Amino acid sequence: MRAEGGILKLHILHWADEIRDPHKEVANLPDDKSLADRELKMADQLVDSLSMDREPEDFHDTFQEKVRRLVEAKKKGKTVEKAEQPAESTNVVDLMDALRASIDQDVMFNRVRCAETRGQA
Repeated sequence: MRAEGGILKLHILHWADEIRDPHKEVANLPDDKSLADRELKMADQLVDSLSMDREPEDFHDTFQEKVRRLVEAKKKGKTVEKAEQPAESTNVVDLMDALRASIDQDVMFNRVRCAETRGQA
């Protein structure tokens, strides 16, 4: 559970018995289950590259621990200070502006190249 956008948001991990068959839930879902060998090979490579040996005991949810400590403090009547806001990022790139600039640069390059080609003809 976390505060986000003025509300409490809860994320749940689902167990296998909680997952529904999408074909029973979504009308007109394609039944084509055939995959090309290269797609299966690529999927295997992706899973292998992202896999790692791990022990579940080595991992713990620090966010949940912090929330639990806050709840316990509130139950004991202690005042809880609001967390400091994270520092604002200073190197934010507007992707749309970067894309437009890249396209504009490409368009100008093509115009110049076209004009040069016409001049040589």
